[in-house]
Amino acid sequence: MKLVKTSIAIVVMLLLATAVFAQSTVVLRVNNNTVFSVNIYIDDVYVGALNPFSYSFVRIPYGSHMVYATAPGTSITWGPSVVYDEGIYTWNLNP
Repeated sequence: MKLVKTSIAIVVMLLLATAVFAQSTVVLRVNNNTVFSVNIYIDDVYVGALNPFSYSFVRIPYGSHMVYATAPGTSITWGPSVVYDEGIYTWNLNP
């Protein structure tokens, strides 16, 4: 009986932790709809590159964040934009 109570308590704690984590983050989906490879920055920190006509997801803490992108070797930029939604935020990089 003690094992069952302990198992239930662990499951409840995991569910609560998952719910808190899920609500306290933003999933940023970046769609690169261009012919350029692009570098992605969040709060002035480089987080990665995207190939042409591709997309990627980044999980960031809930709150306001500045995002921008550059196409290396060109003067083309996107943003800055502010991400502040909870859940999934889609950012489209268009030509």
